[in-house]
Amino acid sequence: AITAGDSSLLCLAMRLSLLSLFALLLVTALALCVSATSLFPPNPATLGKPVQPDALKLITSHGQSQFYEIQLKQGVYQTNPYLAVLQGTYYDMGRSLGVFTGDKLETMYNTFMTSVFPKPLDRALVEMFCDWQWDEILRKQTPTEFVEEIAGLRDGALSQYNVKDLDVIAGRIIVLANAPSDGDDWLPVIADEIAKWLKNHTLSDADKQEILPMIQREYTARQAQRDMSKKNAGHCSM
Repeated sequence: AITAGDSSLLCLAMRLSLLSLFALLLVTALALCVSATSLFPPNPATLGKPVQPDALKLITSHGQSQFYEIQLKQGVYQTNPYLAVLQGTYYDMGRSLGVFTGDKLETMYNTFMTSVFPKPLDRALVEMFCDWQWDEILRKQTPTEFVEEIAGLRDGALSQYNVKDLDVIAGRIIVLANAPSDGDDWLPVIADEIAKWLKNHTLSDADKQEILPMIQREYTARQAQRDMSKKNAGHCSM
């Protein structure tokens, strides 16, 4: 049984291959900062009580895969959660997941990024860092079948919802799922890494004039804040 209101990992009942690696990482990463209760608000009268699914309602099918709504008689959630049963090749499973949830995945990602990184520059830094980490490191370590599933996810979301670049979002989510702590702690690290990345990439003069000074100002300001915090902590401990 699942207890309503006590699990932040109940955002979506979807995993890679029947338990999809991408979906698992997506749910894990989003669960770090976005509670499942924000997507499926619990009924206060049922908090702490066991949740027993009453039935599965088939919403749609794609290829060999099915997408269900988990119906809960007790009214535990204001909106019932979903279940994707994915079958076929890895690409086919990813494409079905994109057809079923491509718009929802994009919305969840944007909600997460806006919530955790409300400043546009912070978000830009994080996304640049994630793209670099994925392209240069994590993608190369990811099994081919899972890369194929992500490609299917991209194509399914594009064909069904005209959601573009969901594979890029998937790569960012995987990087975020492997991040050591919350974003504010590693933004200075990101700024430093981005500076290294920029040395090996060509930017237009306009980008250099706008982006590089913004990164430097943000990095300097955050480093000063961290130094001041350490100094104040030192005074308090004396």
